[in-house]
Amino acid sequence: MLYGGGMTVEKSARPSAAASTRYPNAADLWSRALRTRPWQRVVQFAPVRAMIGLVFLIPPVVLEGLCGRGMSLGIRALIAPMLTLAFALSLVGFALVIERRRPRELSPRGGWIEWIAGFALGTTLLSATMGILVLRGAYHVEQGGQGWALLSGLFIFAPHAMFEELLMRALIFKIVEESIGSWAAMIIQAMLFGALHLGNPGATAIGATAIAIEAGLLLAAAYMYTRRLWLVWGLHLGWNWAQGSLFGVRVSGTPVSSSWLHSHVTGSDALTGGTFGVEASPVAVVLCLLAASVLLMGAVRRGQVVGWSDQRRRLRALSEAGQSTVSTLASAP
Repeated sequence: MLYGGGMTVEKSARPSAAASTRYPNAADLWSRALRTRPWQRVVQFAPVRAMIGLVFLIPPVVLEGLCGRGMSLGIRALIAPMLTLAFALSLVGFALVIERRRPRELSPRGGWIEWIAGFALGTTLLSATMGILVLRGAYHVEQGGQGWALLSGLFIFAPHAMFEELLMRALIFKIVEESIGSWAAMIIQAMLFGALHLGNPGATAIGATAIAIEAGLLLAAAYMYTRRLWLVWGLHLGWNWAQGSLFGVRVSGTPVSSSWLHSHVTGSDALTGGTFGVEASPVAVVLCLLAASVLLMGAVRRGQVVGWSDQRRRLRALSEAGQSTVSTLASAP
């Protein structure tokens, strides 16, 4: 049973094998906050709740902005875990205070295994993209770079990857999904994720569209597969780290200052992604779509996909439960 509005209503998510494992179900992450009073219903209204979640993320975002990239490797090694923890704690606070639930998407059991798997998948997908570009004569290594960049890149990319996953998947995707189901939420967050990259250096409409398709869909699929952040955070980090720290190519249009390989990309922008980087390449789009399809099939088998009609019925039940509770309280002596 799912508690909402002071009453109990049936969960609309299908039972699945995930219920008996470390993985939460989709419904385990839905808000359990009361909706009996008008102000409570306003707070739980999806756009309002998403904005409140963004407010919770502001302090660590400001802290990240104050931490410049000119720091020594040792200072970065100290600050990166603190930043990452600050982002995670912002979600914990939002879940406990606003949604009145446990933040099970951050449950630690087996999280390191999922993180490693995600990191390996992200690195493999990007490496496969670069391998195909090498075969097409589009990627060239000039010389070896800085070996320490492989480590410093982790400290640079890890906190921001966590931030983007908290914002796009743990907040926006999850909150929209509560209202209109998984498929519509996936499309909406993918479009928004692509649009947010239009402000990056070298950004184009093609690049933003590629980000929406390859990253927006892939990362949402990874989140749905486990309903936790470890896999998708590792995937996002591995992809960015391989681009910037390993192969030395632009990360979403942003050039890197240090990398293990010094390289350059040549050839048609339609193949290489041009000034936005290889993320705008059709090679990356196809490979990521294939990976997203596999993860989505796994999510479907696990019963982690929620239908639009199911969610609309659930919201109507919550509304009716809240109105019933208000009427009961009003008639009480």
